Amino acid sequence: MVERVPSIGWGLREAIRRTVDPDILANWFDAERKWRTVSSSRSAKRGPNQINGHRECAMQAVENEFRRYLLGGRLVAWGRSVSLSAELRLIPSAAWTDLHFESFRQSIITEATARAQVFDVRIYPVVEAPDAVEYLHGKTVVEAFEQFVFGDPQCSRLRKRAVAAGGHPLDLEPHEPMWRVDHGKKASWMSPVGWLNRSDNPQAYNRTCAADYVLGQRFARLVGYLADGTLTAHGMTRDGRMAEIPRSLWKREHARLDLRNGDFLDFLPNARNLDEAYSRPRFLGLMLRKPVSLLAQTVPFALRDSTSEMFHVEHTASVGIRHATSEKQTRVEKTKDRPRRKSERVLAAIRKAGIDLDTSELGPKEIAGKIHNNLSDPPMTKEGWDALAKMIGRLRTAKRSSQA
Repeated sequence: MVERVPSIGWGLREAIRRTVDPDILANWFDAERKWRTVSSSRSAKRGPNQINGHRECAMQAVENEFRRYLLGGRLVAWGRSVSLSAELRLIPSAAWTDLHFESFRQSIITEATARAQVFDVRIYPVVEAPDAVEYLHGKTVVEAFEQFVFGDPQCSRLRKRAVAAGGHPLDLEPHEPMWRVDHGKKASWMSPVGWLNRSDNPQAYNRTCAADYVLGQRFARLVGYLADGTLTAHGMTRDGRMAEIPRSLWKREHARLDLRNGDFLDFLPNARNLDEAYSRPRFLGLMLRKPVSLLAQTVPFALRDSTSEMFHVEHTASVGIRHATSEKQTRVEKTKDRPRRKSERVLAAIRKAGIDLDTSELGPKEIAGKIHNNLSDPPMTKEGWDALAKMIGRLRTAKRSSQA
C-alpha cells in the first residue's frame, strides 16, 4: 500500500489565492494595482481617497469570504501560539469571530481582545487536515462528499474559472450519480481523447484539467481513509442489518458509489445494456465513523490544548473563584444536562424523520431503517436492530394506549 503523504497546508496568502472566489479576488488585485500606480506617481505621495477607499473595500470583501469559509468549517486552520518554535495547534472555527488578520504574507493572526499573536498559520482543506477524521465522523457519505469534496472552496473556485472559459469540469449534479471509488487516481486528460480536446479551446481545457485534478485529489483522499482503515463506512445490507464495509472493497476496480443516495454497489462490465450496468446496492445509506479503536481515544495532542490557553484567556474556575450557584440551581442544571434516555432519543429521531407512530403504516423494522441516520448511536449488529425495532413497537403501543 502506498503511504499517504500528510499535507503541510497553505499559508494565509496562498490559501486566499487558492480558495477565494475569482471575481472577488480579481477585484482586489485590480484595486491594489490602481492604488499602487497612483501612489507611486510623482504628483502625489498618496493615492486619492476614492481609490484608497475602493482598495480597502475590495480587501474587506476578500477577508469576509475567507473568514466565512473558516467559520463555516469549510477550511481548517492550525497555528503556533507565542512563537514560531511552539507546537502547531488547532484554531477552532468559532474563534475566528475574534481573530484579526495581522499579516497575510507572514501568515500571522491576532486575537482581538488579548492581542495575542498566532504565528505560522496553516490552512487545510477539511479532507487534508491533520484531524480530518474528526470532521468526517458521523457524516453520511452524501454529506461528506457534498461538503468536503465537491463543496471544497478550492474545487469550487477552479470549477467556476473553468466554466467561465467555456470548460465542462466534473461536478456532482450534471454527472451521473455513480462514481468510481478509485476516481482521482488516473486523470481523464491523460487519455488520447483528452489530448484531442485541447486544440479546440486551450484555456477551457487547461482550466478544466486543473479543476478536475483537485477534485480527484479530494475524492481520492477521502476514499483513501476508508481503504486504509483510518475511517470506516457502515451501511444497511440487503437483509436489513447494519454492517461495516470491509476496507478491501474500497480498492476494487468495479466498486461504485451512488452519491445521490449514499449507496455502495458494483459495476457489471458484461451487462447487456446500460439499464443493467449496475448491481443492486450491496450497502445502503452509508455512514462514516471512526474505527472502534479510535473512538475511545482522545483527540490528538495538538487539539487537547484549550482555545483559552492558545489566546491566554483564563477560565474563572482556574483562578479559584467560587460560583454563586445555589444548591437548588445546581440540581436543576444537573437535571437539564443529564443524557436523554434512549427512548427519548428514538422518539426524537422518529419526529425528525417526519413519521407519526400513531398513523404510519410502516412496521417497527421499516421505521428503524428510516431513522437510523438520525441516531447518534445507530445499531451495528442484528441484535441491535432487533432491540431498536422492539423499542419502536413498545413506544407505538404506549402512545396508542395513552390515547385510548
